[in-house]
Amino acid sequence: MTENMWVLDDEGIPALPTPPEKIVEVQCNLLGKATNYEIRARIDSYSGSITPYEMREVLHDFEESFRDNRFFDIQEDLGEIGSSVFTFEFYVTSSFIPNYKYRIMFMSYSIGYYPLLVVLDDEIASEISQKDSAGKVYQNAQCVNEQQFIELLRKVIGSKKVRKVIASLRHMSANAS
Repeated sequence: MTENMWVLDDEGIPALPTPPEKIVEVQCNLLGKATNYEIRARIDSYSGSITPYEMREVLHDFEESFRDNRFFDIQEDLGEIGSSVFTFEFYVTSSFIPNYKYRIMFMSYSIGYYPLLVVLDDEIASEISQKDSAGKVYQNAQCVNEQQFIELLRKVIGSKKVRKVIASLRHMSANAS
């Protein structure tokens, strides 16, 4: 006889928080309603790299591998399985200027949502004082829980840079109609 060893009840397992992209999605909807959908904020899945890298290093590594007739180890290049598998970009755009989007930030997490990696626009990071102990501005923030993310999101959305972009889009949209 085969025994089913899977325990599928949730008793004793902490409830998961709201997915970060759902928190952002609510804010996207609120901006649309507040601007009669002239200005839209979006949160979309993203599949590219979100951390800064220097292209010269990538090209140098590729040229070296090609010259030495080596093969790439795809398992090594893919990285650890299960790390930062869900990635999103958060941006604003206008229905009157559909080819323009201002990327506010990237978000990336693994199973369980937290810790959440947030990669901010440089100007926003500087404005909301995302600085290390030496005073250097850094774009990456790590939120360990939902409350920390909500506080960061509040600062980001309320930043002068985001407000300026939205005001500019509204002005341009008004002049386009």
